[in-house]
Amino acid sequence: MENQKNIKWIIVLLVAVALGFGFYLFGPQADDRTVAVNVIEKIENKDLNFSFSYESGETALSSMETLQNQPNDTSLLKMYVLMESKSLDEFNKAKEEGQGREAPPSISVLVFDKASSSEAQNATSSSSFDKIKQWASDNSQFTSLNLAQGTIEEVKIDGASAIHYKADGLYPQDVYVVRYGKKMYLFVGQYLEEGDYMQTSYKKLIETVVFD
Repeated sequence: MENQKNIKWIIVLLVAVALGFGFYLFGPQADDRTVAVNVIEKIENKDLNFSFSYESGETALSSMETLQNQPNDTSLLKMYVLMESKSLDEFNKAKEEGQGREAPPSISVLVFDKASSSEAQNATSSSSFDKIKQWASDNSQFTSLNLAQGTIEEVKIDGASAIHYKADGLYPQDVYVVRYGKKMYLFVGQYLEEGDYMQTSYKKLIETVVFD
């Protein structure tokens, strides 16, 4: 009989604990413990033969495929812009309140139709490096090649020929120009200072670029 009483008390205690834990999870105070969850977002565009990934979330990046006053260029096929979510929210709030301020640093990914450019005709050399550099020079309004600092490197991005350089501007810029198939791909990473979140995120994005 004593054992049965003990078992009953144990069951009652377990039920009470379970109910208390459920209230803790779903009760009024639950909202106070809500945390922002960041995820890895993949942008895949089969029509443009490439993909890339980035960290998305309230404490990470936000993506926009188009912007107001997008450059009017017939060879520009697509433009993606990533900004730190918090900075973007602050910028939009200031804009709504009529406060003029510069846009925060961004990561831009632009795709161009190479066939409509003069890159092939203007290049005096048949090397990929010279052709890409010539295209970047012809499109310096996007590439900021005229503001390049230091050495222009010949590199590969997922096996595709590319050039890489740093450039001056409103913010320091890290630039990759890639030639793949009949398209040119431009990756521009702006940041405030070396090693900050935007520069780190840009480097991680570049590592995820895949051409198909």
